[in-house]
Amino acid sequence: MTNQNPPDQGGSGPQWWETPNAGAGADPSRSDPTILRSDLNQPVADPTILRSDLTPPGDPYASGATPYGGGAPYPGANPYPSAANPYPSGQQQWAPAPGQPVPPPGFMPPPPPRSSSKAPWIIGGSVAAVVVLVVVIGIIAIATAASEGEGEQPWDGNYAFKEGNACELVDLDVLEQWAANRDETTHKEDGPMERMGGGDLTCRAKNTDPGEDGDEASLSLEVSFDSKYQDKPRYDMWKSFDTGTTGTGYDNGTVSGLGERAYYATEERTYSYIPSTLDHIVAVNDSNISVKVEISVSSMSSFDRDGIDAAARAQVNKVLDALRK
Repeated sequence: MTNQNPPDQGGSGPQWWETPNAGAGADPSRSDPTILRSDLNQPVADPTILRSDLTPPGDPYASGATPYGGGAPYPGANPYPSAANPYPSGQQQWAPAPGQPVPPPGFMPPPPPRSSSKAPWIIGGSVAAVVVLVVVIGIIAIATAASEGEGEQPWDGNYAFKEGNACELVDLDVLEQWAANRDETTHKEDGPMERMGGGDLTCRAKNTDPGEDGDEASLSLEVSFDSKYQDKPRYDMWKSFDTGTTGTGYDNGTVSGLGERAYYATEERTYSYIPSTLDHIVAVNDSNISVKVEISVSSMSSFDRDGIDAAARAQVNKVLDALRK
């Protein structure tokens, strides 16, 4: 190839590449990349010229090279030199010491030896103390129960429960003065509980006269003994209920000479075309017993109130005599 710009004939002047470009027609493609630009004072490489000693553009590993000289990352080395655990899923987190045999898969290191703590002895001693305490409490409870079973109890008194038909405690023939024929008789007996006392007796009898407007008469008996867990005698409940209503036809008051305390309560219902009715109650509380007798009479004629009251008191006295110790 011949030089397109031969030197001047006058001598060996500078070549064309040694002459700075000037003028508007300068061709930047013909600039020498090693010439410093005066305006930047920095070498500027021609982007159109590729240096043979630089890596060509494209895939830097197209030839099969790897960024690791040994062909694999960290050959034979631990990529995690710190103590952090890179296997949170439970993989092996430790390596045997040099010279130590590799354990088989699934191997678990033996647990640490048990300490010589005295905690089991302390716990065992506490349990034993609790057992002894329970036994002592049980012995005390048994002794207390045994002592309660001997002798008279606080709920005991001058009267005692007796087995038998509760209606035998009263004289049911008293009803015949108001109605002649026995219509019904019922009774119930609930004995006392061991080491608790109590006990209840009930009886009810009814007499009637034949005919549509025939007279009727009935007697009801209730007996209650005091018990260990009873706050008040049954008498108090009866009195509160029987004397709680006042007004026309109602009357109540105190009965003297009958037990420690006693009351009566009367309710009379008067009608013009049907039999009138009189209910008369006498109740008593004495020592550990409460007794209540109610006599009811239904008749077209007038009532003998004093006679009914006397009959009720007599039946209460009969019950007290039968159950007294």
